[in-house]
Amino acid sequence: MSETTIIKTTKPKHKPSKKKNKSKKKNPVIKDTKKDTKKDSAKKDKTYKSKKKEPKINNCDWIYLDNVSSSLLCPKAEQIYKKNLQTRAMTQTDKIKIIEESENYILKMCDAPLDKYSLFFTSGEIESNNIILCCAVNAYKKIRKIKPHVVVSTVEHNSVITYAKSLLDSGQIELSIIKPNSYGCILSDTVANALKDNTCFVSITYINRELGSVNNIEKITAILHEKKIPLHCDCTYLFGKHKLDLKRTNIDTATIAFDKINGPVGVGALIIRNDLYNGYKLYEHSITLKGNRTPNIPAIASAVEAFRISLINRKKKNKKLLKFRNEIINKLSEKCQTMTFANFMKSDAPPLEESKKSKNKLVILGPPTSNESYYTPSILSLVLISDKKKSGLDIKTDLEKKGIIIGVPDLDNNFMYKEIGMPWEALKHIIRISLSDDIKQNDVNKFVAAIKCVI
Repeated sequence: MSETTIIKTTKPKHKPSKKKNKSKKKNPVIKDTKKDTKKDSAKKDKTYKSKKKEPKINNCDWIYLDNVSSSLLCPKAEQIYKKNLQTRAMTQTDKIKIIEESENYILKMCDAPLDKYSLFFTSGEIESNNIILCCAVNAYKKIRKIKPHVVVSTVEHNSVITYAKSLLDSGQIELSIIKPNSYGCILSDTVANALKDNTCFVSITYINRELGSVNNIEKITAILHEKKIPLHCDCTYLFGKHKLDLKRTNIDTATIAFDKINGPVGVGALIIRNDLYNGYKLYEHSITLKGNRTPNIPAIASAVEAFRISLINRKKKNKKLLKFRNEIINKLSEKCQTMTFANFMKSDAPPLEESKKSKNKLVILGPPTSNESYYTPSILSLVLISDKKKSGLDIKTDLEKKGIIIGVPDLDNNFMYKEIGMPWEALKHIIRISLSDDIKQNDVNKFVAAIKCVI
């Protein structure tokens, strides 16, 4: 008992303060603990300083300039999505009503008469493109009993080119892949020269997703319809940004997607002319086109809301995007020697003034900035050869550290740049800027300041 009493009395004598107790648990030696505390505080200071140099960027602070890849979901569309999550509580009649109203609204906004066009919701751009190519080829083979010929361009989304090449490799089709001009446009004469007697399907994108160039779809459709050949048009990069007029352009099938206009990822649609749908009996070759598909009602309702918002003050929004596009070019030109891609290609070496103080070179890709009807203001691609010799990927990485996201092309799967004659040494210096409707002047100012600092 006496020993126990001694332990109880001595324990309070050595009981340290709360702060010292924590350090004592780590190291029982008091002198060493003081040294460790000094070391720990020094380490904390270093850590604090390093964190101060690269502060953590909140999601709301990012400046997002890669809307060609995918855009951010707008708050109103997000609200609609959450509101419709409880679709299990809906009756089948209510579900059908939402789908039909959504289909009719989109067709109406695309000037597509309801008695002449049908709309089928899909999971996005890739599925829509693959469904129509697959169905058109199989339907033609079944009806004509001959191998079909397909025409696509190198400007198409990779989903079209990859699947078309797969059909060629398996011996199911003949394939012609046509090239754009130096502006990235597919000319109507180029399409006409590629046609054959057994051509069953032609796919030409409305807007070049890399350069923003706009193709003359109305003229291409007229040439094809003379030979009774249908045109498929990937309208993803036009949809919600410009007027998609199916009645005027006479497009037979159109792909649209909503994730490029601040709608949800994973929802798109395929619009088909009824004459083609019934004439080719496309419903025999796809469950989706047969209408036997479980619709993603929350995503569809959200997507339609995003589309509705994108159409509000559309002309005013495009004027703002054009202003910002030109502003980016002009401000970068202050630190770069600037020229068009056409002039870049006309000479053995870029005719830039080497005597100038700035050695940075800026090449504007796509149609000339003065021809506003030939490009969309939301997309800007540049070759930026900096004095620091940084590649486009280097610039992208450096900007991300500053909270800015831009795009660079996937050169392993994108052959369009080579087709327009882009020199190999310039390919790695390409950057792509794609603007959203909600971009602000302050965002543009921060981006320009940041990229000037990087190069």
